[in-house]
Amino acid sequence: MRNGIPVVAARMWAGSRGNRLDDKTLAGTIELLTNRAPGQNLDRRLPSEKGDGKAGDTLLTWSCKEGTKTLGHGSKGMNYTLILDTTGPFKLISNDTSLSLDEGGNLVFNSDNWVYPLRSVTEGDGFDPGHPAPRMSRVTVPLTSQLTIKTDVLGGSRVWIDGKFSGRFEVFVFGGRNTLFSWNQMALVAPLDKIEGDGLKSLTFKNGNGDGSGAPDYPTQSSGSNRVGSGSNAVSLWACGFILTGMYLML
Repeated sequence: MRNGIPVVAARMWAGSRGNRLDDKTLAGTIELLTNRAPGQNLDRRLPSEKGDGKAGDTLLTWSCKEGTKTLGHGSKGMNYTLILDTTGPFKLISNDTSLSLDEGGNLVFNSDNWVYPLRSVTEGDGFDPGHPAPRMSRVTVPLTSQLTIKTDVLGGSRVWIDGKFSGRFEVFVFGGRNTLFSWNQMALVAPLDKIEGDGLKSLTFKNGNGDGSGAPDYPTQSSGSNRVGSGSNAVSLWACGFILTGMYLML
């Protein structure tokens, strides 16, 4: 939808008279213009983010020693690494999203009142378009631990506990004609407005989800779950265009 809406809008505005869209430069153009829409923050960027920022750059740090539990940064969109040092339950909050760890060790994203618990998968799950995802169990997180959450649109929001990959946040998807069911990864924005509870000791927020090289650290081998790869871009744009055109004709 993020990429489909501007494509359909451009064609509806220009019609057959405008320049044809170039598949090779389309993604870069959308990225450039979306990030610079006047008076908007469509990708939920932090004020500290610069146009020349590199993966691995630290955008925000916080410690309980500071005394305040108000971060005041709203929420952050895709491509981030969030490192949390915890000793007990806590909740990170924004106006539409929260991330919480409870007494039972359940790590849960809540977005628009939909709950996405951390579920156990292998690191390669979610990158093979040929296999439906299995039903996965919830992960119990030690209350005293270091949590690393890396998020991007392809890999979703993935979690490492004390340096070991532990799972990702999932949504249950109904397949075609209700004959195929699977759990699929969710990419969730990071809530960075307020902190509740005393269990969060420090927070570090970095740009990108890799090791600083600019490339995400996806596994080289996939194993077992359903994920639509990059080849689906054209289909996604076509479907989005079809839906929006239908809505336009109904008005």
